[in-house]
Amino acid sequence: MARQWFYKVMGEAVGPVSSTDLKALAEKGKIEPDTPVRTESSNWTAAEKVRGLFATPVAASPLFPEKVSAPSNPAESDAWAAVVAEVVQEATTQLPSQSPLAATKNCPYCSEIILATAKKCKHCGERLGSPVRPPSLGRQAAAGCLVAVLLISGLFVLLVWLGTTIDHSSRTGNANLYLQIADEFDAAADHVYDVVDCSTRHKRVAELWPLSSGNQHCNELVAMGQLQVYIAKSGHGNDETASNLREVGRKLRDSVK
Repeated sequence: MARQWFYKVMGEAVGPVSSTDLKALAEKGKIEPDTPVRTESSNWTAAEKVRGLFATPVAASPLFPEKVSAPSNPAESDAWAAVVAEVVQEATTQLPSQSPLAATKNCPYCSEIILATAKKCKHCGERLGSPVRPPSLGRQAAAGCLVAVLLISGLFVLLVWLGTTIDHSSRTGNANLYLQIADEFDAAADHVYDVVDCSTRHKRVAELWPLSSGNQHCNELVAMGQLQVYIAKSGHGNDETASNLREVGRKLRDSVK
């Protein structure tokens, strides 16, 4: 009966497989030299210890070659010493450039570890040797900009609110004045033949009339009404004058509703 093999993958036993399949797995790299293997009747052992499983032996380190037995013949001792000296010299020559303990420092910008001789940080990309910027400067500038934007936005909202309030108050106040003027026109129409009364109405309208801030259309109506009152106070008022005053008063009320 052919020998059956088991091997481990990530700690889990896999198998059984034949010797041929085991060798094929080793050639494909599925089984490495340190992969635990065993037969049905043996203990787990490294795959590299199975004779003939790997086509070539595992390569030795270039700095620390495989252990070599010292020659038993004293005549070969000089040659052996020369080989040892060559290996030691090669190791001591290569170690400094490959040493993981090369001098390092922290990047002054991102605090990552870099070589002491580095001219540019490989982590943040900053060039070294120039004056170090305070790490928090960018955050402080961003915070300052945010505060400025918030203040400007709040001021803008406040100005809009004040403008709306003032405009509303102005329009409301002007509307009340126009309504009072319309009442004066109606009163003048009722006393169109009374010169003294119409003179009083004419003066009263002049005091109420918001010439600088009023509505243009309403101001035109007030001017038309004042002309009719002026005619009445001059002693030339009649029924047509009274009708014109009442019409102006009505249009003025409609305009401010």
